[in-house]
Amino acid sequence: MKKLQRNQEKIESDISEKELEVRRLSSIIEEQNGVIYKLKHLFSSPKINLDDLRCSVSRLQCDIRNLTLDLSNAREALSSIYDYFLSYPPDWDERRQVLIDINGRACSHCGTRSNLHVHHVKPLSKGGSNELSNLIILCEKCHSGVHGGRDFSGKF
Repeated sequence: MKKLQRNQEKIESDISEKELEVRRLSSIIEEQNGVIYKLKHLFSSPKINLDDLRCSVSRLQCDIRNLTLDLSNAREALSSIYDYFLSYPPDWDERRQVLIDINGRACSHCGTRSNLHVHHVKPLSKGGSNELSNLIILCEKCHSGVHGGRDFSGKF
């Protein structure tokens, strides 16, 4: 699992570096397309060929698309491991957001739209998982009610 996590981090880092380089090169292209640059270099040829820059940007964008696919695969592999964690997995906030988005930002029991929590239908302690199919969105009051009045103030 550590190897998968390190791989995910490396891919994320590679994507960030390539996106930074795309922005840098795009800025140079934009500058060279400007009137001031063209006037400055009216009688001399520019040091950098615009076509070469555009080609580099295109290659970087292709690399970013491929890395994004690799990242998606890495996240999917980790997610399947996190499904069976015996506590909140590292991607808990992402799972919570997916559930909130799917449920229209409302409690599955009463429809309230505030103080939303994630509830395990089958508890982890009884063999439940962190899979989305075992999770529902409940408001704080309903979550407390499902657990016999237990205090659930805060974010879950």
